[in-house]
Amino acid sequence: MGGKVMGYMRHHAIVVTSWNNDLIKEAHEKAKGLCSSVSNITEVVINGYSSFFVAPDGSKEWWEDSDKGDCARNSFVEWLNSKRYEDGPSLAWVEVQYGDDEGETKIIRHSDEALQEGEE
Repeated sequence: MGGKVMGYMRHHAIVVTSWNNDLIKEAHEKAKGLCSSVSNITEVVINGYSSFFVAPDGSKEWWEDSDKGDCARNSFVEWLNSKRYEDGPSLAWVEVQYGDDEGETKIIRHSDEALQEGEE
């Protein structure tokens, strides 16, 4: 890149939840192998559910570190989708966008998309 492009701030995070202890541990290990910052798995409190999240990469959009974060999240989402059951997700997850310089906060993609597409 010739001159540095001015950065644009936009955060992306992924939250993952499951009742399946083995599967959430597997997902957590996969996330740690792909993404730079992954939280611990929460303790199970009610109904056996626990969660963790993949933190934003912290880089401004269109910078090399942001592109790497995008690729890592895409790979992780592909892996999450590969763990789906026929009748729905075995891991509930959502990718959110927030902290956008233009105030645009939204859900980017989520584990229920395939179910919703089947309803249309």
